[in-house]
Amino acid sequence: MGALSSASHHLEFLTFHSPLLGDTCVQINGSRLGDTGISGGGNIEMGGSNAGQLVEYVKSFDPRSWTCLHIMEGALDCTNATVRYNDIGE
Repeated sequence: MGALSSASHHLEFLTFHSPLLGDTCVQINGSRLGDTGISGGGNIEMGGSNAGQLVEYVKSFDPRSWTCLHIMEGALDCTNATVRYNDIGE
């Protein structure tokens, strides 16, 4: 499971948003203080059987596993997810 995971909780119209205060935004550093990576999801996992989710003004870097951001789709029927104004990866 990621640091932020909403894909399995049926959280429609969830917003993961940080209003900018100077250069400050929500930051997710998945590096685990230099430890090796772990199996599982990315830093942020959204989507699933949800609609209208929003990720904006977020910095996500050094993922815990294979990705900084994963918007799940396919058979899970995620619709109208929006990802904008982010700093993803490093």
